[in-house]
Amino acid sequence: MPGDEGCLFFLLFEPARKSTTDAIILVPPFADEMNKSRRMVNLQAESFAELGFAVLIIDLFGTGDSSGEFCDASWEGWRKNVKEAYDWLQAQGFRAIHFWGIRLGCLLALDTVRTFDLSVVSFLFWQPVIAGDRFVTLLFRQRIAGEFGQQQSETVKILRQKSAEGVSLEIAGYLPSSEMLSTISNLRMVDMVPDSESFVIWLECSIGESEILPASQKVIDSWQNYQTRVHSACVIGNSFWNSVEIEEVPALIDQAREFYLEVLNDW
Repeated sequence: MPGDEGCLFFLLFEPARKSTTDAIILVPPFADEMNKSRRMVNLQAESFAELGFAVLIIDLFGTGDSSGEFCDASWEGWRKNVKEAYDWLQAQGFRAIHFWGIRLGCLLALDTVRTFDLSVVSFLFWQPVIAGDRFVTLLFRQRIAGEFGQQQSETVKILRQKSAEGVSLEIAGYLPSSEMLSTISNLRMVDMVPDSESFVIWLECSIGESEILPASQKVIDSWQNYQTRVHSACVIGNSFWNSVEIEEVPALIDQAREFYLEVLNDW
């Protein structure tokens, strides 16, 4: 599909019921996390299609099979990409739009809805990044860890200073712009309260814990004070988005499907 900066690759899972007006947009995680997540994304998309949803998976500008280079991507451009996917679905006759974000994609979904004042029925979050600043810190630590065995002179503080000065830093083979990292650092999920007309399904994975992270619960509690309806759960499973091998977490897919069956029946 043509976009503002170049062609965007869309993958549409058609719904089992052709008469449906419900569609889900997958807002992908950052960089290599999407490569590790594609198997899980496809399995979940197939499950949702069986329920009667259309599912649209987009490659953002500079990623996957879309035009551009990662180093030229911007957060503003990615927001526009998500909006273009939203507009395309509406042009196809889908009126009830849902957003499904993975990791940083959760922040991008919320920021897009806030920026363009979009009407959204629901948000599905998988292991959401709740604070962009912490996520950027993890990226810098990932760069430092990649220098293992070499003479290490970089620290998170030094990398932050370089990025603030406009230096683009390669991280695990990707070259995000300093502007991109600066924008991400200023995003906090607690500041992006979903409209009370939307509901949120918040799912996390853990090897041994059965409850979502305390920091996540704080965001949920804050949102609920604004009358946002949040359904949350933690399932047992590996962190597939950063695993060495491609991982599957069937419990996550089953829980998402169960929540949507339950919530949509009430809806």
